[in-house]
Amino acid sequence: MFAKRLFGQIYFACLLASLTALAIGAWYKADIQQEKFISGVVADLSVRAERVAVSARPLFIKSKNDLSKAPCLVLGQNESAIITLVKPSGKVFCDSKEDPARLGNYSNKPEIQEAHLGKVGFSFRKEKLQNEPQLFVSAPVLEADKVIGVVRLAVPGGYIELAQEEATKGFLYSGLLVFVVSGAIAFLVSKRINRPLMDIQNAATQFANELLKNKFESADSIEIDQVAGTLNKMARQLGDQINVITAEKNEKEAILSSMSEGVIAVNTREQIIGMNKEASRIFGVSVEDCRGKFLHESIRNAPLQEFTAKALKSSTAIDGDFTLNYGTELHVRALGTILRDAKENPIGALVVLNDVTRLRRLENTRKDFVANVSHELKTPITSIKGFVETLREGAIDDAENAHRFLDIIAKQTDHLNSIVEDLLALSRIEQYSSQTQITLNFAHIYDLLKNSIDQCFTELGNQNVPINLVCDLDLKIKMNSHLLEQAVVNLLQNALKYGKTEKGIEVRSGVKDKEVFICVQDWGRGIPQEHLPRLFERFYRVEKSRNRDSGGTGLGLAIVKHIAQAHGGRVIVESSPNKGSSFYIFLPN
Repeated sequence: MFAKRLFGQIYFACLLASLTALAIGAWYKADIQQEKFISGVVADLSVRAERVAVSARPLFIKSKNDLSKAPCLVLGQNESAIITLVKPSGKVFCDSKEDPARLGNYSNKPEIQEAHLGKVGFSFRKEKLQNEPQLFVSAPVLEADKVIGVVRLAVPGGYIELAQEEATKGFLYSGLLVFVVSGAIAFLVSKRINRPLMDIQNAATQFANELLKNKFESADSIEIDQVAGTLNKMARQLGDQINVITAEKNEKEAILSSMSEGVIAVNTREQIIGMNKEASRIFGVSVEDCRGKFLHESIRNAPLQEFTAKALKSSTAIDGDFTLNYGTELHVRALGTILRDAKENPIGALVVLNDVTRLRRLENTRKDFVANVSHELKTPITSIKGFVETLREGAIDDAENAHRFLDIIAKQTDHLNSIVEDLLALSRIEQYSSQTQITLNFAHIYDLLKNSIDQCFTELGNQNVPINLVCDLDLKIKMNSHLLEQAVVNLLQNALKYGKTEKGIEVRSGVKDKEVFICVQDWGRGIPQEHLPRLFERFYRVEKSRNRDSGGTGLGLAIVKHIAQAHGGRVIVESSPNKGSSFYIFLPN
């Protein structure tokens, strides 16, 4: 069904009611008016018919045959009506207009039949010989209370119809006026009723658009005013509920967004109903794109799908570990549990993913460190122990070999001491970095680099390797000169040991992207790309025997990295085989 405007329904309903009332009034008035008019004419004609009946009684007594028009004309000359005298048998005795022989028998006429009963009878109809309807009134002619004949008066009905037509026209004009007035009143009433309803509609529309602060003004109608009050109350309650729901939603989203764990919620059909940012980061997907989709459509990861399916079937919480490969390898610890509604019915599953990649890497680093430090310490200790046992077995009596063995023992002891010193230094730097206890002062970079170069020449002696220094004399930053000098010396020592060529070594400093950098560059053998990510780990070696042969501890670059971090900076390396290496320390400006 088609919806209709309330204004039209009210307006046309009022018009229809007005038309119905006018129609009923017209019918009632026409019928009553006709009845009253005819009743008045009948009453007048009845009196005149009775009077004529008294005058015509001698004619019924004396005359035996039909009479001419003359007697009837005499009787009706003062009555302005057609006079007809009818015998008890119904035969017309005399008529003031027609020949009685042409009129036939009137015994079946209703007004004649009434008169035969001694009553005044009347009828309004059209006769065969007449061109218009007539009103007939009959009165009995009595002799000793016996009906000896009937006198009928006939009046043309044309003027009755004319009078009725005039009355009808008057009624139509007045009815039309009433209709127009009632239509105007209906329009005003419809508008008056429809206006507050439209206001209610507009207010409800605003409420639906979450404009709940707007209020519907009170109306002059009690019912509509009550509706307005109810709407305003509903708006307030909805506003309060929406505020509570919004606050709870924001709190939940804030909690989920701030979680370091990834969270994925699915329904019983494995459709994603919720996901936080950490989960989207882990799997490299968008939260909005995944919502409402099946898990296997959005996240193509077989271990996760198997774990989620298992969580949906399990009545208790489950856990598991699996590895993800989305560009980089991620190790994930997963916890799955059933989601239940207020009635404890299962509605899905919740999977919490904890990225333990860093912990795994730290664990592997710790294992590697333990293995490496054990190996590094074991080598000099084994050497020292071996030569000591050789000396005990008699080599001490051989002065030449004894001195050589003791020199080796001293060298291995120095190497062992260097490892311990580097470990202690590294521990102190890490402690300074974590507790922010490092003291920083403004100093010139040029002086720092010049002192570092001089120290290297002093320690390693003149190796005829040119070192080119490029630095602005006025460049200053906040730094710990002792620690930063140690870092630069370590880089220079590596360059002199593993990268010295005819081109020498270049040490330069400058400003790049609001950071101050220190670069130590050589043009030696370089470092293969696969070793660069782990180059700054403790005891990591590109060539397993190179550091030991040169007397290195394998901790120099690790110390450089932690000194840079203690200054709030970072360290990177750029290198290619047979093209040399560039080590950069970036510090805040």
